[in-house]
Amino acid sequence: MYKAARSFNVGDMKFSVELWKTCRVFGLWQACLLSGILLLSGTGLAQLSTASLSGAVRDSSGAVVPGAKIVLRNVATSVEKTTTSNSVGASSLHGYHPG
Repeated sequence: MYKAARSFNVGDMKFSVELWKTCRVFGLWQACLLSGILLLSGTGLAQLSTASLSGAVRDSSGAVVPGAKIVLRNVATSVEKTTTSNSVGASSLHGYHPG
């Protein structure tokens, strides 16, 4: 009598559902991998090649020494950085290369 113009095979549907699930899982893995790379790539740029040093200058009795001259010298290269302590004895040196 009447025959349908389109035939439907259950095996084809099973294959297409499995393929869809596989592609979806693969897409999620790609999204997670890309997110991880983007999030962790900033940590590599955060590494600095310079250092900082800060502290307070005190005498033997523990009192702060304002206006003290502080010299940081690299023995290997003879490069010197100089600063003086402020009114409360604090000082800081920035941007020198360690080593």
